[in-house]
Amino acid sequence: MDSRAIAAVIIFSAVAIMLNLSPIKIPAPFAPFLIYQVWEIPIVAAFLLYGSKVGVAVSIVNTVALFAIFPGALPTGPLYDFAAVLSMLLGIYMIRKASFAFRSRLIGNGYFAETVTYVMLAMLSIMGALVQTLFWLLPACVFGLLSVMAAVESRQGKNAIRRAPQSLDSKYDGFVATASTVFGAFTRVIVMSLVNLTFLPFSPPIGYALPRAAAIALLPFIGLFNATLAAYTIPIGYAIARVVNSRIKIAG
Repeated sequence: MDSRAIAAVIIFSAVAIMLNLSPIKIPAPFAPFLIYQVWEIPIVAAFLLYGSKVGVAVSIVNTVALFAIFPGALPTGPLYDFAAVLSMLLGIYMIRKASFAFRSRLIGNGYFAETVTYVMLAMLSIMGALVQTLFWLLPACVFGLLSVMAAVESRQGKNAIRRAPQSLDSKYDGFVATASTVFGAFTRVIVMSLVNLTFLPFSPPIGYALPRAAAIALLPFIGLFNATLAAYTIPIGYAIARVVNSRIKIAG
């Protein structure tokens, strides 16, 4: 890492740790042992602004801090949080990489670009149906709403797709942000379902010694929690990244 990246890690890690110490902690109404917080937002913003190395580094520093200040009911709880953040960042990374690849090939071919856009929307609808089957109705409604927003954004921004490369302040980025939210939530739910199903049956400090049937019964609630947390974390992270990006351009 260069000095700029190191400075970004320090700044965003400090913000994440401060948010960990803040009183912004809301128990999920459907599962009070799961806590909604906002400390993941600066990690997402750092990831979008400075890339995967900085985003993962901020997440690692924050995980170390979690062990010291807010490990939760389980001593290894921060490792569960670390897995949740990384799985969410993976979904964002995959969508952004795919969007860059598509745009680099599709500029100048507007009809093909629009076709690919709607193919991506169809994939989001399929994922929403899968989430509805696995994790009940509310996450599917969230994903469906985001898919509709993506359709509107892509329709309004299709001319921007033909003209300009993607950036954090382009019109096309509205669609990418929406797709990133959906796919980031999806990868987080799937990965954390596997993690919890695997480790919750272990004895403390790794798990809660739950019978496997009890762990399976908890998966819909944990999935709902992870989906709704990602549904506000990723869009706010994008909004902050856009603001910071525009300020950097103005200062430059």
